[in-house]
Amino acid sequence: MATQRVKAIELKELDVSTVPAAWGEIGTGLPNTYSVLRIINASDVDVGISYDGGTTINDYLEAHDVLQFPSQNAAFPSSDRWLFPAGFKVYAKPDAGGTGYVMVTGYYQ
Repeated sequence: MATQRVKAIELKELDVSTVPAAWGEIGTGLPNTYSVLRIINASDVDVGISYDGGTTINDYLEAHDVLQFPSQNAAFPSSDRWLFPAGFKVYAKPDAGGTGYVMVTGYYQ
């Protein structure tokens, strides 16, 4: 049930220097249903982002870039809303030779 305050999740991160030439999961599946999802590329390389386990590159973040999805813009209560589901996973595929982190955070109600 929705409350009248917004809560932040614990930051999840992936060290890009530890990811081989495949995809790496950023943290684990998200624990809550989110109204805002933010992906932060705090690395020195560009990163492909996937929401389907690495089958598709869905987004692309340049080095030191941020991608934010405000998934719900309507006031509560609303029947016209969409949220990122609990268990949602984000994968990253960094360019080779990078250092730094790709992070996921978000906010839920």
